[in-house]
Amino acid sequence: MIFEVENKILASAIEKVFSVVKEKSCIEMLKYIHLELMDNILTITVNNQELLVKKKIEVAILEEGSICVNARKMKDITSILGEGYLRFEADDKNTISIKATNSEFNLAGSNGDDFLHQDIKKMKISEVIMSLTADDILKLSKTKNFCSDDQFKMRMNGVSIKSNSTNKITICGCDGWSIYLVPLEKQVNLTKIGVLDIILTIESLNLLLALKEDFDFKLLQIKQEKGFKIIGIIAENNNSFLRLSIIDEVFPPYDNVLPKDLPNSISVDKSEFINAIKKSAICMNEVSKLIDFYITPNEIRISGNDNDTKREAISILNCEADIYKNTSLVYVKLLTILGALTTERIKIETDNAANKGLIFKNIPDDDCVALLMPHNRAKIPTITKEESDRMLEEFKQKKDKKNGYFTKKCR
Repeated sequence: MIFEVENKILASAIEKVFSVVKEKSCIEMLKYIHLELMDNILTITVNNQELLVKKKIEVAILEEGSICVNARKMKDITSILGEGYLRFEADDKNTISIKATNSEFNLAGSNGDDFLHQDIKKMKISEVIMSLTADDILKLSKTKNFCSDDQFKMRMNGVSIKSNSTNKITICGCDGWSIYLVPLEKQVNLTKIGVLDIILTIESLNLLLALKEDFDFKLLQIKQEKGFKIIGIIAENNNSFLRLSIIDEVFPPYDNVLPKDLPNSISVDKSEFINAIKKSAICMNEVSKLIDFYITPNEIRISGNDNDTKREAISILNCEADIYKNTSLVYVKLLTILGALTTERIKIETDNAANKGLIFKNIPDDDCVALLMPHNRAKIPTITKEESDRMLEEFKQKKDKKNGYFTKKCR
């Protein structure tokens, strides 16, 4: 197997598919990429048993063949070589030699037949449900920062794509404390499945972002034995093939959480609001990372304080609001929401209830909705040294009594 190619083209192709590689997997072959030469086309394949991506580039083929090579090594080599051409050679013993100007690398590969292939022809595609363009994928990307990374909340580890009774699509990311909704104006075909309701994994979304300029993706319906069910997203063009995984769970019913018809709304300049929050965050508690908001009819008083060190920073933002409300919000989640909003001025909706969250919207386009729930500051009682010594003594007595009981039992 021998080919020559411009290093910049090869490096770009490997960079796009590298996110699929599972470098920490106990299965060695999941750390490899598969290279196949045929008809002046180099096909780069990565498969981690959940995601599958194929990327094709034109090369100058001197000898056809296939081989598996460590993905991390290939990425490091192609990224450091820079401009110019490279020559890739692999012999019958799977020994790889990569030559470039004033550089040579020798690697140990693996037989191409050992790669974990998936039979694409067995995927029975019945019809296209929806097409996703590059702009649609950018909208999807805004919701991924709101997804939970808690492995015990599997259904929140992805982005929800759901249709309503009028076939309108809504994208949602939720982590239990914040929700971000984005409408998607698309024509959908739901004649057979009735309702579209899937959860796209974060890994799939990252791969979509990496390949968004290559082609328009199509959300396809896969036929199974018992009815119809969406089990993945498949896209294909002349240079790329992609199969994405979804989470087989039910997404939380966020419609039941979103407050409706809130009586009070506040209009603020987004950049001034973010600047005031960052000033107050300088003195916030490094553990809780909470920012306090005191909303009055004339101003928003934003405070970051740490009772342990007796430090506090206060910023005042003038506004018009017919409400009195005190609440505490998590600094990082608040900045994530404000970063997802796209207009210069934003609208904040709320009411007097202390346990109700704040709704953030764009002005004038308020289709995108973000909800952030408040956090209550825990009031930790102070303990004197005498009380601490007494509690420690009681703990030791209980421990000694327990150890004595087990010693007697053993005898």
